[in-house]
Amino acid sequence: MASTALPLAPFGVGAPSGSMMGWGNPVLALREAERALPRGLAAVEREPATARAFAAFERAVARAASPKALLEDIEARAFLARALGVPESAETPALFVRAMLSDPSRPDSLVSRLNDRRLASAAATLKFATQGLASVRDSEVLATLKKGWVRATYFERLRARDPLLVDALIFKEQAEAASNSPYAVLGHPVLRRVVTTVLGLPAELALQPVEAQARAIEQRLDVARLRDPRFVQSFAERYLARAPDASKGAGLPAPLAAGAVALGRPAERDGRVSLLL
Repeated sequence: MASTALPLAPFGVGAPSGSMMGWGNPVLALREAERALPRGLAAVEREPATARAFAAFERAVARAASPKALLEDIEARAFLARALGVPESAETPALFVRAMLSDPSRPDSLVSRLNDRRLASAAATLKFATQGLASVRDSEVLATLKKGWVRATYFERLRARDPLLVDALIFKEQAEAASNSPYAVLGHPVLRRVVTTVLGLPAELALQPVEAQARAIEQRLDVARLRDPRFVQSFAERYLARAPDASKGAGLPAPLAAGAVALGRPAERDGRVSLLL
């Protein structure tokens, strides 16, 4: 059984520096990580701590009078943030609560205007704006949340030892969803880190306007190629090969919740609210 004492680290935070599980070859390292993934997920799912986390969340849902009340429960909010793939959002609770109560089907809603598209996907899963608590009381949605929590927990533990492999695994899972726009790449901290590292873009890029950042990616990468599984596999392997030798800080995302977010006033650009850029 995997140890629950392993230190945890949020997705997309800090400079990646890992051993690739002792594999010198990035191709073999990635293949081994993918082969180990089902066993690792099953081990986390069997842990008593996992059962306790699930039970605590279900109790919070049962006693909550509204979606807002559920999100204001610290443990329930942390569970949702991890299950939905945005664990760092628990560190900015006011914005996370507002985003999850927002309607992603409305283009003028807060969550629709956020550059971090993971939050729009999270709000679409919860459907709090249109269905209230009914969604999280639905067995299928609850099962999806539990599966997401287990996956995030496994990745967080693996990140503590091999952050490069976690980046590569997440990149492979999420790349196709960002194949329509460089802004989708920029709006996901892991995709941003992988792409900017492989393209050799400097950390100073984060100081430029988001349009300039998008152009820098477009000039070097046809994001439509992220729909091609073979290209994505090759790109992930290039990241594993390049990242250990990249200059420290290269390709890192701008700090989450920097500036305006920390003050509760997300900066707007062309009607969109920027969290990461």
